[in-house]
Amino acid sequence: MKMIKTITVGICFSVLALSTSFSLAFAQNNENPSGVTHNQVKPIIFEGQSYSPQQAATFTQVASQVNHTVVEANGRVFGYEHKADADKHIDRILAAQNNEVVPEEGDYHATFWDFYKYTGASFDVSLAQNKPYVGDFWNNEISSIKTAYKGSGVTLYENINFTGSSIFFAPGAVSENLGWFILRPNVTWDDQTTSIEVKP
Repeated sequence: MKMIKTITVGICFSVLALSTSFSLAFAQNNENPSGVTHNQVKPIIFEGQSYSPQQAATFTQVASQVNHTVVEANGRVFGYEHKADADKHIDRILAAQNNEVVPEEGDYHATFWDFYKYTGASFDVSLAQNKPYVGDFWNNEISSIKTAYKGSGVTLYENINFTGSSIFFAPGAVSENLGWFILRPNVTWDDQTTSIEVKP
């Protein structure tokens, strides 16, 4: 009887420990559902100078001035206050791309996923098939993206009808986690997209 009681107490403690571990893990996941840590946010080049999220105060100040972001195919991130300046950068990217040979796979559409690392539900947008509103299901749900190699890249907008802050991904650019890109201080592009422009 004493042995049965000892075993029972041991089982109770094991269940309690397991429950506590699960609760802590669940709480941590809820605190940061995208899995993004501060160190994962990419540095941003603003007015010719690179700013890292490790420079917390300066990075926050810069992030508050950035309204439009440009992500090159090599992953470098540039921030602009005015869309006209971002558009000039985009024009330079597209002019340089005209001389490059691109692979056949993924030529004609961009793909979007609701979880990071290209998992979960997904949908494609063909070249020139813009979405002034992504729909109720997809609004503020996109977490990862692969652009088409051909065409003129993909621009995500924070608001409907291609308005508000934006982030442009060059042709062939990919991002397994939109949480890498700052939208405004303490807010990333993860789960922030409302309209999409996929230019031919």
